[in-house]
Amino acid sequence: MPIPDETRDRWSSRAEPDSGTGAIYWHMLFRDDPAARATARAAQARLASFRDLHMTPGEWLHATALVAGTTDGISSEDLELMLSGAQQHLHGIQPIDVTISRVLYHPEAIMLGFTPEGALDPIHRAVRQATLAVTGRTGSVTGPAARWTPHMTISYSTGIQPMAPIAVALGREVPRCDITVRAVSLVIQWGPERLWNWQPVGTAQPGHAGGRPAFRARAAGITGLVTFCLRYPYERAAAGDGEHQAFLAQDAHRHAHRAARHTLLLLQVALARQGRTRLQLARRDHLPEDVRKLGIQRRRVHVVHEVHEVNGN
Repeated sequence: MPIPDETRDRWSSRAEPDSGTGAIYWHMLFRDDPAARATARAAQARLASFRDLHMTPGEWLHATALVAGTTDGISSEDLELMLSGAQQHLHGIQPIDVTISRVLYHPEAIMLGFTPEGALDPIHRAVRQATLAVTGRTGSVTGPAARWTPHMTISYSTGIQPMAPIAVALGREVPRCDITVRAVSLVIQWGPERLWNWQPVGTAQPGHAGGRPAFRARAAGITGLVTFCLRYPYERAAAGDGEHQAFLAQDAHRHAHRAARHTLLLLQVALARQGRTRLQLARRDHLPEDVRKLGIQRRRVHVVHEVHEVNGN
């Protein structure tokens, strides 16, 4: 892509949420990748002498896979379903090797691109399909091109200045950096973008066939329910049964969050219908009497931690 003549202020006319509203993103985070962080840090050092450049913090270096929506339209239960859906779509895909080398210039940002082109598309497709299935919308993409172009932004522009001196200082390429993308994270960005008030919700990981995503009951404001999680497949499940269990649990959760007072009950009903999935509760005595009548056996209830009751506050 061509180098623009000058920069512009990314946030001069950009609508941003207030501190109580969250923008929801699918991000590939690089905070735990020393090579990616070192490459970004070296490039940022070459830009340090220029004014009006806001550097991406090392902790939040990322490549955006999809903008999913906002917390005004997506509930915490929806987030859990999106994570589960993305994990299902990624279960047959291995971690992806890519190279960071190209420098991309945009009036509002300076970015590092990934090669080979299209290598990360399976992650984009997985989160797009997961988001569509839960929200009914495909989300949107960010970047310098009409199609999704994965990139790691190292700095954002906060003013106007010629781009040519910046391009001379940094060049068209940085030293080659080979990394492996092993996860995509669902992240809530609370408030204005440049404050970096991020809340990672969870991750989906390529190559985790038969893994153990968690469905957490989010019962804030509902008196008497208990936070818990479901894990699958059960250790003694028949070979190939994990997929069936996953869909059962997801279907139960999809219906449960639309009738929140019965979330715990509905999930346990689903488990009663599929005998190989193990239920995990904070304490055995949290198994309601109504569900006991369905035939769930005590030996199949696994205690994972002490009680965490929701008090409605």
